[in-house]
Amino acid sequence: MSPAADYPILLHLITDTSWSCRTYLVRTARVCQVLQNQMGNTFNTSKPYQQQWLEELTSVLMQSIHDPNLRAEDLASQMYLSRSQFHRRVFACTGMSPGNYIREMRLLESKRLLELGPLPTVKEVACRVGYRRLDYFAKIFRERFGVLPSVVLRS
Repeated sequence: MSPAADYPILLHLITDTSWSCRTYLVRTARVCQVLQNQMGNTFNTSKPYQQQWLEELTSVLMQSIHDPNLRAEDLASQMYLSRSQFHRRVFACTGMSPGNYIREMRLLESKRLLELGPLPTVKEVACRVGYRRLDYFAKIFRERFGVLPSVVLRS
């Protein structure tokens, strides 16, 4: 017995042959939606090209993470995209704006440097990841991780 026979609405949609191309696409989308709702979300929605693009973006970002003047526009031009297309793609891959993604990567790198301990002061770590003001760095580090960077450095 075919899977469509279990669902009469699907059998009707599949056997009707008087469709135009547009109607066919709309009904195919409905069939997928019905199957997804009835069988659970079993479709593979991961997109390897997005993961590959995000890895490339992260690599480009890490090369210039020390620059306090780094902007999303700079990364967009290095990735050969317009500012708006870059924003859409970063948001699609991460769920964050490019500015938030840059800040998140800076904070993760700073936490890694503080935990490894190769740099003796929090100020040096802040400068290494592109923050000029130590008070602002400490504030956003605490908001993100719940502890001050000096606590992470001492532990």
